Amino acid sequence: MAEDTASHTNSLHTVSIILGFGLYWSWVYCSFNQSGSINLDLSNNPDMLWVHSLSMVMGVVTYAYMLLSWRKSESWTRTRTQILIAGGAIAVATLCYSLPLPFAVKAIGGILSGISSAFLIIFWGRLFSQMSAREVFLETVTAFLIANTIYFLLVLSGELDVASDLNTFSIRQIINAILVACMPILSAVLCWKGSHTSDGELVTSETLVIPEEEQPLRKVPWKLCIGLFIVMSVYGCVRVFVGRSDASINQSLIATVLLVFGICLFFIVCGAFLQGKRTGLGFFYKALLPILAAALLMVADFGSNSNFAGPVASMFNVAIEILSWVVLVDVVRMTSARAAFVFAAGRMCVQGGMFFGQITAWGLPLSINVFTFIGVIALMAAMGFMFNDTETEYLFEPPSQNELSHISQTAKENNESVFRDIAKNYGLTDRETEIFVLWVTGHGAKYVQDALSISQSTVKTHIRHIYEKFDVHSRADLMAVLEQKHE
Repeated sequence: MAEDTASHTNSLHTVSIILGFGLYWSWVYCSFNQSGSINLDLSNNPDMLWVHSLSMVMGVVTYAYMLLSWRKSESWTRTRTQILIAGGAIAVATLCYSLPLPFAVKAIGGILSGISSAFLIIFWGRLFSQMSAREVFLETVTAFLIANTIYFLLVLSGELDVASDLNTFSIRQIINAILVACMPILSAVLCWKGSHTSDGELVTSETLVIPEEEQPLRKVPWKLCIGLFIVMSVYGCVRVFVGRSDASINQSLIATVLLVFGICLFFIVCGAFLQGKRTGLGFFYKALLPILAAALLMVADFGSNSNFAGPVASMFNVAIEILSWVVLVDVVRMTSARAAFVFAAGRMCVQGGMFFGQITAWGLPLSINVFTFIGVIALMAAMGFMFNDTETEYLFEPPSQNELSHISQTAKENNESVFRDIAKNYGLTDRETEIFVLWVTGHGAKYVQDALSISQSTVKTHIRHIYEKFDVHSRADLMAVLEQKHE
């Protein structure tokens, strides 16, 4: 009976996360997926274009400020009150720019949405970083599937007229604005339910106070972030070039739905084969880049004004957003980097790249063929340096003196017998035990390779097995297990 109750509780928790994250992206699509908020040529009334631009710029500024003020900002995204305030602020911002109000009010809404959505994204990032690889992938993809379903249903019902004059509002459009404003509130509530205990404590393996000697920004994957900036810059250009196709979305809605749902189902099938908490997810992103390059070539081949260009760009959007999110979660899962700073840096580059791509497409007189050539080269360049083989070093980075002090006096004295007993209790093999003891007494991966005369790939394999047998998916989790063993 207790197992059934626990299973039911876990199922509700999963549904809450998927629905909550899906509602956040539904808000994004319903607010800023209109061609009039992307393309200068299609803005009969440019208000939403400038509102969208303000929101992106303020999001980038907010993330940058979080990074620059990292000691203070770490405490800004911890409590349930902060989550609910972020969700409420986004809702207010949505009403400001969605209702027939003066442009100054709409601009304030854009600024507020950019700032507050940055905070909500950090909360969601922390929550997803506690999951296994399979959970991260499947729940992210399912959330995007829900978000697109809601968006397409609203488009199909006429609730979202992507080519409408924003000064002309009906009662139905006002009701729709209120409906869209409710999405971030519900998202925030569900995020709070998923990431906090009943007492309001944040569920996280990270220490709540950053030690004085820790420099968290050094652990941020800056090369990966630059790669994200390049990819999103290309996509920002794509959005502008195919904007005319988006303007007639109802004419190509079936193709758009089929492509978007097709890519989501493809990802779900891929995610179903993921096994174990130590599985890395970065290879999905790297493998997709050539496919995205091919998609760009297809856009050029069919022409930016064809009914096929819009659906392809929509598929591009969904695939990139899913994998950009997954790869940031993966960095936190697989390393000792802090979630708040990884997501602040990553999302800063995602939004900054998209904005840079859009203003480049607005300002430079490039033909679609020239852009496609440049875009494909950029994507290939991004693939070349985004994924350095640093996984082992991150995973097997030896415990710091501060971490060792939290384990026990035994660790500091390098008493191997205690750790061999722990290894035996968790079913480690003799070789895994050797590696585990070396690591927990302060030795890194390179030392292990040299000391045991084994290859890097062999060390990686053993590392994965050790994490699997301890049933953890990060160094922080493994350290927590060791601390508990010595209490």
